[in-house]
Amino acid sequence: LYGEADPYLKSACLGSNPESCEWAGLVAAGLKDHTRALNHYRRGCSAGMESACYQLGRSLRSKGRGGEATTPLRKACDSGVAGACTELAIVLWQSGK
Repeated sequence: LYGEADPYLKSACLGSNPESCEWAGLVAAGLKDHTRALNHYRRGCSAGMESACYQLGRSLRSKGRGGEATTPLRKACDSGVAGACTELAIVLWQSGK
């Protein structure tokens, strides 16, 4: 299932449709390609897709990279993505801030 969607979402994300980057990242993560998932989330986040920022921050935090997760999570939280606020609070708590 993931394999069929992957090339289309990847193409859309790398093209002119940053909205697809979050989905491309989710599919890549489902295929256990976490490096590619992070790259897709980063691309979407850089293009202003706050939900991709949330996924980027969540993924970084789950990999023990809380310091890197703070910026995308803050961006998503400040834009109204409630889950990102929770993730950001966890990162800050874990870092003692």
